[in-house]
Amino acid sequence: MPTLTPQDRTALRVLYSMMAAESKRKHPDNPYPLAPKPIDLRKTSQLEGAIEKLFKLYGYNSVRRTHVVGRQLGADTVTYNSITGKRQTLDKAKYIPTTGRTGEADIHGNIVLKDGSPELQRLGLLVSCAISLAIEVKNAYTNDRMRPDQVKYKRDFEADGGLYVVFHTITEAMQWVDENLMKKIYY
Repeated sequence: MPTLTPQDRTALRVLYSMMAAESKRKHPDNPYPLAPKPIDLRKTSQLEGAIEKLFKLYGYNSVRRTHVVGRQLGADTVTYNSITGKRQTLDKAKYIPTTGRTGEADIHGNIVLKDGSPELQRLGLLVSCAISLAIEVKNAYTNDRMRPDQVKYKRDFEADGGLYVVFHTITEAMQWVDENLMKKIYY
């Protein structure tokens, strides 16, 4: 697996310090706060979790991860001996389809943009406002790319007045958050 860039290592240290400060704020009587759980930014699911945590540290508790995979019922595989004496394996897993839309973003929530933020200027707005946000995480370390159904979801989401952003690294997410979001909680 590729190693983290120096910028991502620095951003991760900043995120850890923010998490520690939040822990001290929430539990002021605890002289030994728990250390944050290690995050491996080279794994997309952990990068998604780190980005979600970043937004929550800024006070945006409506931001949440969404998964549109469906739900598995039963065991994955069944292995048995056939009549011929040969051992065979069947895939017996059944899936309940998701109620979400194919191509849906990884993270959703509502945010308040700063006055004069680049995103407000891009949207043609002058003052801060609440807006619906969709975040797609495409990990730079795994060379993820947008699928056609995700591009269609992005177009539809933006046509409905929402803000859709794609993050490839935690550094990119932190820079965007610092430039565009009003901080609601001081960690």
